[in-house]
Amino acid sequence: MKKEIKAAVGWWADQLRSVPEHDNGVGLDSAFARMAAKCTRPEITEDHIERFAEELADRWRARTGDNWYPDDPLRGGYLRTVATDYGPSVILAESMAAAGIENNRLVLPIKTVMWIDPGKVSVSCGYGAGVEVIYEGDKRFVKQKKKRGSQDCAKN
Repeated sequence: MKKEIKAAVGWWADQLRSVPEHDNGVGLDSAFARMAAKCTRPEITEDHIERFAEELADRWRARTGDNWYPDDPLRGGYLRTVATDYGPSVILAESMAAAGIENNRLVLPIKTVMWIDPGKVSVSCGYGAGVEVIYEGDKRFVKQKKKRGSQDCAKN
């Protein structure tokens, strides 16, 4: 569980390092969301990001508790799924608040879902995006070929 949470937390922390490329499936609205995110983005320092990562990891460990079944990885999956629609899920919002990051709904990429399962962490970033594996076993994928319909969430 520690490696999966570390990979998941690292991915979300990376999203805070730059303005996300929002994709809600509607071209003009997506462009507006990207522009609004750039104009309203609060100052986020590396200290904020490190604190966010610590808070998120602690919350995930508390949330999953005993609900970790390597022999049945889908069991309890609802506790290990986190998402942003037009704002972050509670666990992300609470972690940002605890780290002193102002939540303006566009800090993290919209329409994003992450699944943290025993031995595997996957993410779908943006409307209609494919699922990408960011961690599997002892492999952490820093960059992976894009699957059809997927995109980078944050452009550095």
